[in-house]
Amino acid sequence: MNRCASLLVWIAPWVLTGCGEDSAGVTDAAPADVPGATDAPDAPDAPTAPALCEGYTLPAQQIPVQQPALVETSGIVSSRAHPGVLWAHNDSGDTARVFALGEDGAALGELALPVPLVDAEDIALAACPGAPASTPWCLWVADTGNNARDRDDLALVAVPEPAVSPLAALGQATAAQAWRFPVTYPDGLAIDSEALVVAGGQAYLFEKVDGASARVFSGALPTVDGAAIVLAEVATLASPGIAITRGRMITGADLHPLGGRVVLRVYTGIYEYRLPPGGTLTDLPAAERREVTLGPISEGQGEAVAYDARAGALWTMSEDPDGRLAQPLHRYACAP
Repeated sequence: MNRCASLLVWIAPWVLTGCGEDSAGVTDAAPADVPGATDAPDAPDAPTAPALCEGYTLPAQQIPVQQPALVETSGIVSSRAHPGVLWAHNDSGDTARVFALGEDGAALGELALPVPLVDAEDIALAACPGAPASTPWCLWVADTGNNARDRDDLALVAVPEPAVSPLAALGQATAAQAWRFPVTYPDGLAIDSEALVVAGGQAYLFEKVDGASARVFSGALPTVDGAAIVLAEVATLASPGIAITRGRMITGADLHPLGGRVVLRVYTGIYEYRLPPGGTLTDLPAAERREVTLGPISEGQGEAVAYDARAGALWTMSEDPDGRLAQPLHRYACAP
């Protein structure tokens, strides 16, 4: 969503005291019970994944971002191949590019995409189409924003993740290869989606809707450039967040590196879903939902969320509602 009004100024300060465990006090499943989830990240040779957090520390650590072009951050993901690197992108109105950031907020360069983006809304890391051995990880960008519900050019775009590190910046680069897969919803439905998960050879897109429930759609990932991703409705999820205008719209998602957990972002909070052993994203309606935090009020238009690839933390970032200034990174560490 582009330049929508900030919501969180309406929320009283006492509301913004979310915790890592819900009011029922349900304890976390033992780590051995969770990694068996079917929807695990589907890329070869994944490094050691982070521990599963019991909860997350509040308030979040705020880290200034030194990339002035990131004024409308709509998606973020943590690199699994390159320690200390995050990838982020702007909402609509920017050129087709993604930015590399250090975990200290340093600008590590940008990667231009050789295909157009109309309204990029989320980013994920997963195997490249066909999983070529030379490029085991791809950045998957969801060009699926459809506020007016009048687009007929929705797509997922995949590009190989380039080498970058906090000690070796990327600079200005252009992806040498790209796949663009048109996205179609069942029965010609016009859906706005700003949250993407890629897992098990499937793409999952979460409906962004101002209501008590949201649909989840999924489709198999093609291997041939230009082939369509034909989505089907696979679940209906009770919308998390506060029941105020636009307060429960899902604006970002990520899958835990071990699988078994999904984090969802709405304008009024961050929520983690803990799937049953062996569960997939189609089981989200039955998953245990934990509130990470309400708000936070320091993110006036929060749209981006990601698990840390190694440290067992969460990363979030907001758009600037005025579209002028880069917003800080927020890091939620594992609770001790």
